[in-house]
Amino acid sequence: MLSILGDGERSGTGERRRLSITGDRRGDKKFIMLMLVFLTACGCCLFSPLIAVGNVFTHGASDFRNQCDSAIGPDPSSTATTSPARTSEPEVTQSALPSTNPYSSMTIDAQDRNISDRYRACVSALRSAPYQRPGAVRTPNSGTAAACAQHLAFRYLDESSGDSAALARDVIYAASTAALTGQCTPAAAPAGSDTVPGGCGDPDGPRRAVVLPETAGRQGYCGQQVTPTAATAGDLIFWDYRENAATRVGIAVGAGEMVTGGLGDGRFFRAPIPATDDVRIKRVLGGEL
Repeated sequence: MLSILGDGERSGTGERRRLSITGDRRGDKKFIMLMLVFLTACGCCLFSPLIAVGNVFTHGASDFRNQCDSAIGPDPSSTATTSPARTSEPEVTQSALPSTNPYSSMTIDAQDRNISDRYRACVSALRSAPYQRPGAVRTPNSGTAAACAQHLAFRYLDESSGDSAALARDVIYAASTAALTGQCTPAAAPAGSDTVPGGCGDPDGPRRAVVLPETAGRQGYCGQQVTPTAATAGDLIFWDYRENAATRVGIAVGAGEMVTGGLGDGRFFRAPIPATDDVRIKRVLGGEL
């Protein structure tokens, strides 16, 4: 626990689906097979999420891969990693997005040895990850929560040391609470996590206290992806993905800068946000009221 902290899961339910795919990742062909099996197992009930998503499924395997990429990081088997800053893609309004991740009801056959570890990790992550809009958020954040997150991150930088994932949990919890109370003070995030279908910390949703998961890997499922040029105070920075999960997390404190923890002595320090393609920036805090 962080030394300066003061005092102070939901799980969505839904009908589970069964899918079975063969072979390793093979682009569109494999995704089509996945969807056909999903359709056969689910029958007519699949049409409801299809209607909610609109034309998302016309992108097929590309959309599914983008959801995986956002939640569990870059595919190590790919010869090239697509940068999260896809400026050619249009913004999508909140009203055009499904209320929950349409992939969240997928399950896989635990006995099927032909399904790759990445597909298994992705399906598991998408049970709690929010659906990602077709383009990364390109608008800087502002408001009480963002300002509080910056203030607290600098305070921890000056006065404390500890685990970066705990830093993220406590700063985000206190900052999200500040947006409700108007008071920005250090607070320890309660036990448990806010990982439910629809997203933990939806920047476009109703204002509420945000309780992140306890590990950097699961924290990486949360929020909406942000293009690097729009990263602002309170956004979460994830990098160093291993075994389909982020191992490092930091809190943005301004354009191009973050506060994170060292791997050795655990001291928090200020550093540039990594500029490599394997960095994922996620927004969990809402903006101006």
